[in-house]
Amino acid sequence: MLPLGTFNYFACGLNMPEDPEAAARAILSGQPHDIRVGTLNGRVFLNNVAIGLYPAILEEREATYARFRRYRFLAHIASLRTILRFQAPHRMDLYHDDTRMRIRTPMLFVARSAYQLDQFGLEGGEAISDDRFVVFLAHQQTRLGFLRLAWRLIRKRVDHGRDVIVSTPRRLAGAGAPSWTGCLPPP
Repeated sequence: MLPLGTFNYFACGLNMPEDPEAAARAILSGQPHDIRVGTLNGRVFLNNVAIGLYPAILEEREATYARFRRYRFLAHIASLRTILRFQAPHRMDLYHDDTRMRIRTPMLFVARSAYQLDQFGLEGGEAISDDRFVVFLAHQQTRLGFLRLAWRLIRKRVDHGRDVIVSTPRRLAGAGAPSWTGCLPPP
């Protein structure tokens, strides 16, 4: 794993050096081991995958960066713009292990990186250490509610129950949301 991403959460979770040359040396001297990965529409993901507001925020942020350069302040402005343009939550059927749930949420987020969860004060690191995935469904249904959730995320004060539903299924699949046809492999 060479740490060449935006925040390198996956590499950090593997305790890889962030310098590419040092990471290459670590690869040469390391021992291979298996990890579980997720797939979405046939594409593997190692860190996370999301539907709804989060990928829209990332898309807006990258467009802003391309136009004005990378500044944290601009990332927050891009997030705010995306939330203010938010129209309606996604409706979908979520197959969680053997249970079908009909949900309505502005954001579904599947995490594979305990390091990333720690950065936002979110629970689930133990499940990832057990080689499972962590699923977050946002409760918020309005722009104001999602702005509150974003503020709590920034401050690492998300209420797991009031703000988000957290689960750690062995298998997850969905239908009804744009592009959501993937599943997480069984253990």
